[in-house]
Amino acid sequence: MSTPATTVPPADRDASRGTLGTHATRAAYWNTVLLPAKLGAHLLAQLVLANALPKAEYGVYVLALAVGVTSGSLVDLGTERSVVKFLPEVAGRQGRRGVRTLLSWVFGFKLAVLVPVIAFATLFHNVFFHYLDGRVPSNQQDVARIVRSEHWTIFFSVVSLVLVGAFYDVAMQSLVATFKNKSWNIITILVTLLDPIVVTIIVLSGGNIAIVLVGRVFVALAAMFLAGAFAVFAVQESAVVERQYVTDEEHGRPLPINRFVFYSSLQYVLQVTSFFTSYAFAALILTNADEIAGYRVANGSVREILSGLTAPIIGIQVPIFTRIFTARDVRQLNIAYALVARFLALVLVPGGIGLALLIPNLFRVLYPKYESFAGVCVVMVGLLFAESCLSTGATVLLTFERYKPVIAARAVALLAFPIMFITARWYGAMGAALTSGGFAVLAALIGTIAANVVLPIRYPIAFLGRVSTAAGCMAVVVGGLAFTVGRVPANPGGGLHRLFWLAILGLIAALGGAVYLAVFRRIGGVEESDIERLRTLRIPARGLILRLLIGTRT
Repeated sequence: MSTPATTVPPADRDASRGTLGTHATRAAYWNTVLLPAKLGAHLLAQLVLANALPKAEYGVYVLALAVGVTSGSLVDLGTERSVVKFLPEVAGRQGRRGVRTLLSWVFGFKLAVLVPVIAFATLFHNVFFHYLDGRVPSNQQDVARIVRSEHWTIFFSVVSLVLVGAFYDVAMQSLVATFKNKSWNIITILVTLLDPIVVTIIVLSGGNIAIVLVGRVFVALAAMFLAGAFAVFAVQESAVVERQYVTDEEHGRPLPINRFVFYSSLQYVLQVTSFFTSYAFAALILTNADEIAGYRVANGSVREILSGLTAPIIGIQVPIFTRIFTARDVRQLNIAYALVARFLALVLVPGGIGLALLIPNLFRVLYPKYESFAGVCVVMVGLLFAESCLSTGATVLLTFERYKPVIAARAVALLAFPIMFITARWYGAMGAALTSGGFAVLAALIGTIAANVVLPIRYPIAFLGRVSTAAGCMAVVVGGLAFTVGRVPANPGGGLHRLFWLAILGLIAALGGAVYLAVFRRIGGVEESDIERLRTLRIPARGLILRLLIGTRT
């Protein structure tokens, strides 16, 4: 299915390569600049929800959202993620007319699938109602009464979120495909800030989970219209910009429909297998609302911090590798892959180890009623951070249309489907964490090995060794302090006391980071080519980053 890449790029591609670097740098810049606001908004949303609602009620809320996520994943059929890969190419081939045709087809297809699915769900609504009722603990009669009285409100809120989310996701993917990461981040921040504000107002006004879900629907509608408006302008602009990445013989030629259909089908398979290792699937399998709530707090905390650490490259890998594939530039592929892999190892190995050591203390401060799920969170840190470190291999295989090894890797993740029914029901949230995370890591490892065999790229193992050595030294310091003088008591006190303990934990993390950087620089540090590339990039705090990595600002 794939077209072999030429080993030597045409000379007239140098200018477009420079433009690609500019696009990627600008996207990374806005990802980084807006990181504090976005990460803070996400964590605030979870803190407000998890602590404001009773545990069982929050569990039912998470379960309702999980049903929505599941429905959205199953009816998408891979078209949404295909937009990121093919929108730039279609814009370069056929301009605005081609883009309009592509997006019209995607939206029309989604509607054609969603309408009968919603009708079917409405017809068999009693199954959903019975399922919700069965997840409420028998000793939580107040919550059970709320759920029974709000069946239809919860049902139509979930349906509305699925419908609105289908169009919102395509608009946001269009922004990612066109490197509009500033717009993407701003929309994400605004939407995420609206969530805790709306939830806080509803909860303080005496509203229950059904009213909270209705509030989420209005937030989703606002997000859809905002993302749609930004996407229209982004797509129109891309029709002119993308022509430089397409070879002359492909100008004016339509995208072969078989490529789009095959890629969408594969993405759907990947989406389904990824779903089996997601929090939503675990929430559907877990039998108790308290377990669902604890699992979501643990999973959500890890996911938010993980996205914060990888913020500079969020949403730019697929567009970059797609344009490299379109240009048939193998040399640029090897450079880009190695750079992304080294970045992920540099931040995720020490970040994961340090976070795992601090999690028990953080849960005592931030989520006291979920302290029993701290162990679940530690397991998720190790597994999800490892998966992210190895994720780039599968991304490259997909964008370079090497599909067989991707299918093989995701087939392993599919094993989580039957096993989760056993582990989640027998061992609760811990069983779900070990199953979902373990199979996700195994699939990512297979993808990385396959990418290094099939394509002319190499994972930076020597660099990973230096990072791991430095992170081990950091762990001795962080662990020694976190479990002795920095150990948070079982009852950390009120607001000011909790802020004090957060400051102590922050100091321990900072000291661990200093030890990591000192050892890392001592044993070789970053590659010289990465330092030279960093000196030319327009990113926030470039001088500070250089000082931390090599000891000088230039």
